[in-house]
Amino acid sequence: SALSAPAPAFVSKVHVIPGARVAQGDLLVQFYAQAEAAELDSARREFDDQLRKLLQEPQSAAAREALVALRARRELAERKLDERSLRAPYDGVVGDVRVRAGQLVEAGSSLLELTDVGSTVAITALLPGRYRPYLRPGQKLRFQLDGFTRRVQELTIARVGDQIVGPSEALRYLGRDLSDSLRVEGPVVLVQARLPRASFVADDD
Repeated sequence: SALSAPAPAFVSKVHVIPGARVAQGDLLVQFYAQAEAAELDSARREFDDQLRKLLQEPQSAAAREALVALRARRELAERKLDERSLRAPYDGVVGDVRVRAGQLVEAGSSLLELTDVGSTVAITALLPGRYRPYLRPGQKLRFQLDGFTRRVQELTIARVGDQIVGPSEALRYLGRDLSDSLRVEGPVVLVQARLPRASFVADDD
């Protein structure tokens, strides 16, 4: 699935490349966060200073209360800094990486593709809406990649959209990145099918 930017930001560093295996929680993309990092550094220093004071005066209620407040400030700063990064929501394999360091991204912009290790590869086909009454799960769908005319894949339909949708709604479903490269004319029905494997042989020779 596509992982998107949670908020507008500048990309500081991309930590992964296509094909990389990542574990849940691994850092994928870091955004610029100078203010958040400075606040966390300040909160940690003040917390450490107050902890030393408490160790010198363990009976001081004021020192103990100040330490509790600083701990809360430090934890908040840590959360805010972590929000300036994109981490893997599950174990997976990185697919297409669509951002680079220094790039400004908008909220909702697709940053990269991450495929669940245990999932299968699926395709979504936009078929003319007039075919909707004749389609049902279990039927065969012939699939051919551009440039590989000798390799036709026969897939099994897993899901047929309940409704016939117009071009604009179909493009919204596919997402901003794909909608910029596709042209949809007339009403369509969305059909999903799963590939038996994530790769195929282009030439037996």
